Amino acid sequence: MTKKIFIILVFIAIIVSECFVLYTNNDLRNEIAIKNNYLESLSERYYASESQFSASIADVSKIIGGTIIANDTAGNTVLLSDIVKQFEGNNIMICRYSDRMCHQCVEHTMSVFTDNKDSINIQNVVFLADNPSRRNLKLNISEYGLQESLVFNCPNLGVDAESAEFPFILIIDKDLRVLSVYFPTKSTHGTDYDYQHVKLLYDKLIKKK
Repeated sequence: MTKKIFIILVFIAIIVSECFVLYTNNDLRNEIAIKNNYLESLSERYYASESQFSASIADVSKIIGGTIIANDTAGNTVLLSDIVKQFEGNNIMICRYSDRMCHQCVEHTMSVFTDNKDSINIQNVVFLADNPSRRNLKLNISEYGLQESLVFNCPNLGVDAESAEFPFILIIDKDLRVLSVYFPTKSTHGTDYDYQHVKLLYDKLIKKK
């Protein structure tokens, strides 16, 4: 009888031991998965930052081609050079985005403007989309609150910043020369940080304060 009890206890101990090993292994796997996801996130951020930095350096002082065309919601075609002529100042702010980009990143970039209409007049900003249709452009205008802004479809702006595949902001002069490139970055900074940076560019290069 004692031997039988001893065998049962040994058997129970083995089961408990196996369960503990399985539990700790599963816990370890989960911890490794979390760390791997974090490392992948860091890698993606690094790659994005590197691409954005390279594009910013490459584009400054570049002159955008005068034959770049854009289309409004009615399908009318207009030259980018004619769009910038509508502005009184010497410099123009352009917000570039696409439906193919991270939707949250685009929303974040738009909120920099729409949440701060009192200090950044979005009527002085040109929004250039790279969308597949006029319908998408109209939906963008409604979704992002751009009813009072100049919004066009522009399939190719011809700048390196587009290769980074994130929404970005350009300051150009009347000769279509790029003066500054800025990428609002949702994953790294809050909207207030990006607003302060965009406001600085707006005041310095658009309003000439």
